[in-house]
Amino acid sequence: MYVFVLGAAMLITTAGIIATTFQSSRLARQRSLNNTVNVDAEHAAAVEYGLELFRGDPSGNVWRPFRKVVTNAPAMLGTAG
Repeated sequence: MYVFVLGAAMLITTAGIIATTFQSSRLARQRSLNNTVNVDAEHAAAVEYGLELFRGDPSGNVWRPFRKVVTNAPAMLGTAG
């Protein structure tokens, strides 16, 4: 009888550990899915913001203020003229 009770307790404990492990992995997958949805929404918002910025200033004066890089080669090289 003692062995039967120990065997039953071991089966119940094993089932509980397995159920806990499955639940933990399910929660991890759910968190990963939620993070993916949040990142997708943030990317879409960034693209929409960029498109709106381009539409509002097609010349690029606001979002690209330094279109030309002016270099002064003689001054950079330390030579005159």
